[in-house]
Amino acid sequence: MILIVEDTESLRKLTRKILEKEGISVDEAENGEIALEKVSGSTKYSLILLDIMMPKMDGMEFIKKLRIFSEIPVVFISALSDERSQVLAYE
Repeated sequence: MILIVEDTESLRKLTRKILEKEGISVDEAENGEIALEKVSGSTKYSLILLDIMMPKMDGMEFIKKLRIFSEIPVVFISALSDERSQVLAYE
């Protein structure tokens, strides 16, 4: 199952529709706080698609907390393209 973490509802729904059309199970979270609750203690997620700029808990803070207890692969989805953001995401 893939977890889509994106605050823009239209992007979340579009991504979900595309993945489900390919037969992939999908779950959604609108911010990092909700996503962290969903993945805590869960082994059902095989991948996280993660936005960086979100309210409450952004993607960078989310992944720092996630890495304390999980190695679920994460793919960042973001409009940020500057070198600093890319380096932070890679780290």
